[in-house]
Amino acid sequence: MDQALRTVASGDPSAALLLLALCAARVIPVLVVAPFLGGRLVPGVVKVGLAVAVALLIWPQALRGVVLPQLGPVHVVLLLAKEAFVGLSLGLCAALVFLAAEAAGQLIDTARGASMAESLVPQSGTRASPVADLYLQLAVVVFLALGGHRLFLQALARSYEVVPLTALPSTAGLTALALGVIDMTGQMLLVAVGLATPVLLAAVLTDLAFGLVNRVAPQLNAWILGMPAKALVGAALVLLTLSLVAGEVGEGGVLRDTARAVDALGR
Repeated sequence: MDQALRTVASGDPSAALLLLALCAARVIPVLVVAPFLGGRLVPGVVKVGLAVAVALLIWPQALRGVVLPQLGPVHVVLLLAKEAFVGLSLGLCAALVFLAAEAAGQLIDTARGASMAESLVPQSGTRASPVADLYLQLAVVVFLALGGHRLFLQALARSYEVVPLTALPSTAGLTALALGVIDMTGQMLLVAVGLATPVLLAAVLTDLAFGLVNRVAPQLNAWILGMPAKALVGAALVLLTLSLVAGEVGEGGVLRDTARAVDALGR
């Protein structure tokens, strides 16, 4: 039996509490950052309770291979900071696809002239345009419907094997994680532009059409007439391209990015 498991089995409450705190410290940032696990508007008491519940579920796996050295207060603080950093990194990577969907909605509303209309985004506690909120909520619903949250929790549990509770990531692992996050952020921007491209092209074509109309009939105010036309065309294309958002989430982008982050930390 591993040392940490023997220590907990022997009934040492201080060691068991420390290990549970370290385990929960990795989970709490994930609950704060990942939109599909609640987001920022969830009360702090609920977040802590859920983090402890998740930590208890994966605690046996998290203790495997853990060696308990003599830890002073400074070491405990450093380990807690390390766990929070790892959890924040995994949560950020898991949230990138949802942020891409929200950014695509912002681009679409800007193109169709509805960027001033705002609605509350429960997961982030901020206000966004209507299509941005719609895309984000659709991505969350599709992800949960496909059972992605269970697979993500499995990836989170595997991260305790890659980076044990009392071990620090290697320099190569941190470098690989930083490069991976940069690459995934660039991919997020490409996904956002790709999701918004149909509406952006439609807005440009609508402007060109009304520009030609204005050349033929200068007495018509093409700019005023074009605004509701772009709004209607944009709304129609949003409804027709909702499957693109669902397809991006369904292709496993969240799990792929999380797995890349876990593998990078293990180097």
